[in-house]
Amino acid sequence: MASRQKTRRPMAEINVVPYIDVMLVLLVIFMITAPLLTQGVKVDLVEADAKPIEDDAKRPLVVSVEADGTWSITYDDDRTQQVDEEELLLKSA
Repeated sequence: MASRQKTRRPMAEINVVPYIDVMLVLLVIFMITAPLLTQGVKVDLVEADAKPIEDDAKRPLVVSVEADGTWSITYDDDRTQQVDEEELLLKSA
């Protein structure tokens, strides 16, 4: 009887065990060096003697026109005043 030799196929898998070893070594190195790093940078800040900016902005003014043609102005403190068109033009200027 003739004996047949088995031919070995090339292995198609990648051996990942050495990569795991390298990753564990890197993990240990980073775990040791991370606490030793300095956190942040010291900066000498300049102190200024500035006053806060005052808010001189005008308060909102709401003009309403009703269905019957009357005009009214509502100020920022919720005051409502009935005005005619000429008076409205004088107050808005």
